[in-house]
Amino acid sequence: VEHEWQLEQFSLSPGTRFIFHAEATDFFDLGPEHVGSSLSRILTVVSLEEKAAELASRIGELLEDFERAQKMQSRSHDQIEDLQIQLDKVGRLQPNDVDLLKRIELDQRQLTSRLVGRIDGVKLRVRKLLDEMNNNRIDDEASKQRLELISDELTILQEKNLPAIERNLT
Repeated sequence: VEHEWQLEQFSLSPGTRFIFHAEATDFFDLGPEHVGSSLSRILTVVSLEEKAAELASRIGELLEDFERAQKMQSRSHDQIEDLQIQLDKVGRLQPNDVDLLKRIELDQRQLTSRLVGRIDGVKLRVRKLLDEMNNNRIDDEASKQRLELISDELTILQEKNLPAIERNLT
């Protein structure tokens, strides 16, 4: 069940707060009515500028996540190169090198999850930000285009690059 509030009809100013909950009944008709109630939620009205600033901050957090992911990927790449050199020179890896390789493989899986995971991956957060910008009528085409580009690049990583890296590590 969906219900869309038409809040435009009210003269709401930033800072106005609504506390609300939902209730529903079922089709039980052999006794007292069964009523289920949601947890209370708070809706706070913010100005367009406040919402735009919040979204800009969240975009900044996404970019910081990308920077951390790039550093993590670069470190793993360097470690793999070092292990490859040792393998080429000596012909085998030491037991602690095998452990390092396993840690790199685990790090790679975590990196993939961080970027394109279904629960809290960067790609999902980008889509949510775009939806939120549209729902709140934030007219910032430059940010929307940047987020669309990030989403497209993450799709390429998800479909091509990351699976190939993981295959090469196993």
